[in-house]
Amino acid sequence: MNEIKESAVLSELKNQDFEKVKNRKKISFLGAILLIISSCIGSGIFFKSETVLNYNSGSFVLSILSWLISAIAVICMAIALLEVVSKRNDNLSMIGWCKTFNNSFIYKCCKNFMVFIYLPLEFFYLPYYTIISIQNMLVGFGVQSTFNTANDWAIWMVIGMLISSWLIFTSGINTKIADIQNKVILSIKFIPLVAVVILGIVIIANNGVNINVWPNQKPIEDVTTFYQLWPGIGMILSLSAIFFAFDGFYFAAGIQKEMKEPKKTPIAIIVGLSVVTFIYLTIAIVMSLASKTGAFNGESGYQEFLASHGLTWLFGLLNLLIAFSIVGTLNGFVTWSTRLVENLIIENELPFSDKLINKIDHNKPIVGALYVFVLAMSFFLILSIIGGLAYIPNDYLKEDGQSLYDGVGFYSSARLYTFANLLSNWASVFAFAFILFALMGCYKNRKTKKIEVVENKTFKPMCIIATIIVGSSLILTAIQPFADLFFISDKTESSVIISRIMLVVVLFVFLAITITPACFKKKVNLKK
Repeated sequence: MNEIKESAVLSELKNQDFEKVKNRKKISFLGAILLIISSCIGSGIFFKSETVLNYNSGSFVLSILSWLISAIAVICMAIALLEVVSKRNDNLSMIGWCKTFNNSFIYKCCKNFMVFIYLPLEFFYLPYYTIISIQNMLVGFGVQSTFNTANDWAIWMVIGMLISSWLIFTSGINTKIADIQNKVILSIKFIPLVAVVILGIVIIANNGVNINVWPNQKPIEDVTTFYQLWPGIGMILSLSAIFFAFDGFYFAAGIQKEMKEPKKTPIAIIVGLSVVTFIYLTIAIVMSLASKTGAFNGESGYQEFLASHGLTWLFGLLNLLIAFSIVGTLNGFVTWSTRLVENLIIENELPFSDKLINKIDHNKPIVGALYVFVLAMSFFLILSIIGGLAYIPNDYLKEDGQSLYDGVGFYSSARLYTFANLLSNWASVFAFAFILFALMGCYKNRKTKKIEVVENKTFKPMCIIATIIVGSSLILTAIQPFADLFFISDKTESSVIISRIMLVVVLFVFLAITITPACFKKKVNLKK
């Protein structure tokens, strides 16, 4: 009798669960557009606008063209991914896509990259980007922005680790806390974007514009780096930097199953990413015209104008809001990363999976949070030591070895931040490469029909366009560090030589971590 009652109760609970799923709120067309905009818009525009202008040798026209081309590639890639994600419904993202549409080797390489490079690096460079904005905020408020020690990097390292740890053990475990923190940050996220545009227009109206329409082409004997050989090379290379600003767009492709009208997903993606492109283009244009370097921070442009008008506090306030925006990006990432790790533990794809699988609580990813914490903080410590002590960035030393900036504290931190920026570029390049692998695998599936997917009429042309644009940029980005070694001469400063060698070393380290474990087969021995 008790068994009959128990069975009836279980049946009722199952029916209730079905009703909950059935009646679950779906995403509207407008909601999908807003979700896409929110997932893409971040702080990348403030850090990459200067890089894009520099790659294009100061050419305003080529810089804007670079933003447009990269936007086309991202939109095409996002639409093509709709067919890729139609086969899966989990938290594995590109790992799952490569597992479905590529061979075991590509899948394992993607998994190794995402878990042991991409994941810890997000917790490494985003906190340091936050700290850069905090330091600029302190400058704006007239407060000393360094501790003025030779080991400032170590102090900021501890602060950066605390930022990552807070998010891992709050948003990484509790979705309610993640949602609250996301809403708070989202409410102020767009303020600095609008403020930078308005302020830039004011600066342009007062100072006028001083831009180069076409690139400053150097004579061949004066070329010191690969991208200076020909303007087209720099433009293609700049696309990789812009991809960083769009990083995270691929999560938008997973909303198709959650929409009220799934057929409208491609339109929602096009509209959403077009809005993002318009916002980025507007900011890039205004920043390029208002600032000589195309950057928000720095002595020329915004900071100089506000200081001359006694408004340095506004500069400080905007940097504070930018810092919050960066934290918001990390807040969204940590919510996904802890669950990604637990999914891989369940599939016995990570070290110590057999010891951790029985400790997983599906309601709270505590195991995932602890795994992410140990992994991220280990990398944070190692990379901070390398960046703070061993890495010497471009243009931070005079010939006599003295810092170009006042205070050893700033110099100590500058080395670390430049190293973090170097790693962020490589992380985006590898991420987009694995997305291309998934797309090409799905394209091949159109012929073999081995995997059943929801076919999209626009998949083939979108896939081809994205592959050509993104593939060209990634190939040149991979060639650049090796090509730059050939431009080293007896006139090249030691700091430049070291930075170029470090770039190649980091690439080989990334490749070793990604490829080496994939060459070994692992015996599966999991408890049920």
